[in-house]
Amino acid sequence: MDDIVAPLFDHLALRECVRLGATSHELRELVYAPLLAWIARCKCRCEWARGVRMPSYTPTARSDFIVFASARASPRGSYMYHPRLPSHAKVVNQLNRKLCRECLMPCQTLARAASGRLVIVCNSCSLDRASYSAMCGRDEARRILRGKVPNVESALRRQHIARRGGNRAYLYWVHDLQTTPRACPTQS
Repeated sequence: MDDIVAPLFDHLALRECVRLGATSHELRELVYAPLLAWIARCKCRCEWARGVRMPSYTPTARSDFIVFASARASPRGSYMYHPRLPSHAKVVNQLNRKLCRECLMPCQTLARAASGRLVIVCNSCSLDRASYSAMCGRDEARRILRGKVPNVESALRRQHIARRGGNRAYLYWVHDLQTTPRACPTQS
């Protein structure tokens, strides 16, 4: 299985690898460890280990959110601090709570899946039409359902609301609207 799937990861985007890992247990095990290592280096906040005592004090400004891949050792106070990879538990905690499920960028925008589970989806992924997590408003939902069902308004009332947008607007999952079964023509 490894020799078949491993070359695919060079050509797939991050969201495609995550979706592929969600299809089966074997693929999840294949994707999970390298994905967590990549998230720890490039997406999670860096941890700092205190090093040797410095002879002089040099104040430095450090931003709040620094990832391990871009962190460098820096003096703070009278000690030198070195970047350290976050622990496995911190990576999993951040992955479960604070990252968009598509692009893995930090955000806290929640949406409700059709199963009732809360998922985190950032605004840019919810507006991206190529994304599985794409959402649309009522007008776009009517346009998608037109021609599929005889009564668009009643079908729209039965659709699951993903979240409320600005001005209390209803937002629907585009994937659910596109997979709505077409109405069968009645035979007379």
